[in-house]
Amino acid sequence: QSSFEGNGDRTLRDATIPGGWARGDLRTVGGGAIDIRSSEKLQIEDSIFVRNFAPTGGAIRANHTDVEISGTSFEMNYAHLGGTLAVDGPLLQNFNRFVNEVSMFDTYFRANGAGYQGGAIHSLVPVQVIGSLFANNGVYADPNPDYMTLDSGGGAIFAFKVEVHSSAFIENVVIDDPSASYPHIFDAENPASMAFYSGGAIMLDTFFEPLFDPDYRTSTITESNFEGNVILLQGEEPAEGRIIARGGAVAGSLEDSLPAPLEVSQTTFSENVIVAFDRSFGSGGALALSAGTLQEVGFTENEAENGAGLACANCGTVSVFDSAFVDNQAAGEGAAIHVDWYDFFPQRNPKDVERPLTVENVTFSENVGTFGVIAQSITSRRAGELDLAPMVEFSTFYRNTSSDSGLLHVDEEVNEDAGIIRANIFEGNLEECGVRALSRGYNITDAKAFCFEPARTDQTDTVADLEVLADNGGFTPTHAIGEDSPAARSVDVAICPDFDQRGFLRPGVNCDAGSYESLVLYGGALPRF
Repeated sequence: QSSFEGNGDRTLRDATIPGGWARGDLRTVGGGAIDIRSSEKLQIEDSIFVRNFAPTGGAIRANHTDVEISGTSFEMNYAHLGGTLAVDGPLLQNFNRFVNEVSMFDTYFRANGAGYQGGAIHSLVPVQVIGSLFANNGVYADPNPDYMTLDSGGGAIFAFKVEVHSSAFIENVVIDDPSASYPHIFDAENPASMAFYSGGAIMLDTFFEPLFDPDYRTSTITESNFEGNVILLQGEEPAEGRIIARGGAVAGSLEDSLPAPLEVSQTTFSENVIVAFDRSFGSGGALALSAGTLQEVGFTENEAENGAGLACANCGTVSVFDSAFVDNQAAGEGAAIHVDWYDFFPQRNPKDVERPLTVENVTFSENVGTFGVIAQSITSRRAGELDLAPMVEFSTFYRNTSSDSGLLHVDEEVNEDAGIIRANIFEGNLEECGVRALSRGYNITDAKAFCFEPARTDQTDTVADLEVLADNGGFTPTHAIGEDSPAARSVDVAICPDFDQRGFLRPGVNCDAGSYESLVLYGGALPRF
């Protein structure tokens, strides 16, 4: 182990560091290869770190120091916190942002592990990741009470906030110990006690979040890929207490007051799952958050108990635009999306409450669930006073299955309408009506008796003649319609959005229902701004 303190920048180039080892207490010992504190910056270029170990930061621990890494490989390093790297730093004097940050470019993390949080990286300061690969990293939750946490997660990254761009997260995991029976997690005198497992690839935890302005709290993920990330709980299911698993790939900050937003764009989530006690489990098979915006995001073959694609818990507001949910599967609520909204916090003034979920220009194709393709649970002392039903418009629903309710499902006892729908296409779906949606017109369904009271401009018992799901341009797949489809030019120009799901300009006259526009003025994607 090399230790450094103070004296400006430190740079490491073209080095290979294998087998570094640091023993000691989790709170005081770290950095199996490098331990640095109170320096301006640690810069690492074109190096290799293999099989290093420490209680904190298996390869590197940095305290009160900026870290910049490029062209470097980390393989088979291990720690209890941050398998390869652990970073912390002070707040500025006014407590509105951190002094230090971590950035990495063109860096490779494979088969690193942690017993607590952050299989590859554990950072209490912001992390920037560009053009990097995280594969087969994991949190292997240690059953030892000295290291066990009530909040394990981040198979690849645990961080205060992230900016991820053009990176891939493949087959990262959060796994408990097969012998775990959770006796040390729960207080026998408090049966309401809980343990969390979050983020098969990324877990965000915006601690002290009320201190930060919204822009600084916001994490972003762009042009990235999450595939085959897993949360797997194998121990004996506890008779008391509660196990919560969320975000098979990514778990945003779960806050009780002011949610920390997560913005995701041009990103794909495929085959991410949450499994516990030999069944689908948890919420957000791909992505769990508490507020945010998704634009041009693809969800394919993800699995969880609730919200196989997307789940929003303690939900502030979440908006989904120009995206696709395909072949996702939920055993419970929300084959594609699940929203859990409640208002028992003083920060949520009734005058400031916005609609929890808005969906526009989205394709839902062959998703399978029990209660709704989109589901929303509401716990509110003011449910009758607030307009909380999800708004779904200009979207396409094709051959989805909801075995015990309609495609939109909301707790019947607290909400009169399952959702507000406008200018959508419904074709070939299998459902049993539960709470009915409120139509604002221009919907097209092949059903004679659908789960809404038709408005004057709705078309029931009408087939839109959707084509097979395909790449028709844009970032996510769509079901095209022909020029002679009843959906074509069926919507009044006054309510037409400027673009369809693909980013193609709608015509400026009457437009098509659903997420695909057949009459495209310029025949190609145009800038949205």
